[in-house]
Amino acid sequence: MNPKRKPIPKAVEHQVREQCGQACANPVCRKWNTATHELHHIDGDRSQSTVGNLILLCANCHSEEQQGTISAEKIMIWKQMAESGYLPPVIGQLIPESTVLRDNHGIIADRFHINNLTVNQKNDSAAGTVGTDEVKADRIRMAKAKIRDWIDDVEDAHPAYLYQTHESISGTLKSMKNLLADDLLPENRERFTNACLGFLKITSDEVTPVVTPSPMTGSRSKEDQDREMENWHKPGKLLVGRLTEILNCI
Repeated sequence: MNPKRKPIPKAVEHQVREQCGQACANPVCRKWNTATHELHHIDGDRSQSTVGNLILLCANCHSEEQQGTISAEKIMIWKQMAESGYLPPVIGQLIPESTVLRDNHGIIADRFHINNLTVNQKNDSAAGTVGTDEVKADRIRMAKAKIRDWIDDVEDAHPAYLYQTHESISGTLKSMKNLLADDLLPENRERFTNACLGFLKITSDEVTPVVTPSPMTGSRSKEDQDREMENWHKPGKLLVGRLTEILNCI
């Protein structure tokens, strides 16, 4: 007789739903309708209701998984994408104005809407991917979009807070580096890994602007002002340059 299924703790359920963006974790689906969504036990053991062993699926995708149409390997890949924060955008959700977006480093977004968004899925492979695996191609596309968002975040950030932006990006980049390595063509893997390490090795001192104290008397020369402005923006240029290197490898 099978043991009685243990209820999933509410706190765990909430964390998994948030991790998946309150939408089906299938990158091709991503439908937002929590009333019909179900939590799937990745290893099949319903007594192991942990955040790492659960993923949110819509009723249709969950049924396909149980029928064997969706493989366990794909489920694991989707879970990794959810944990890394770069699942595709949600379909059918309207985000209110002035809402703090998930994984947006606390930046307030004004008039940002996703309504009945459709994701165009093709069977062609993205540049730098191995073969024409649809999931791998989607993962590459999502990684590129994420890196472009990071570049925008750095360019928009106040120089005094760039070290926080660097720390936030580094956390996700570590997972992205490990997840994408096998998706890239052999000639791109080493370049991609080295580019990621180059960003991760940036120190807090390197992303802290050097501020030259103003003189007590007299006025600063034009050369001094230009030099101070260059030092002020140098950390941002460093981060954008390293992120661009990563983007060019995938």
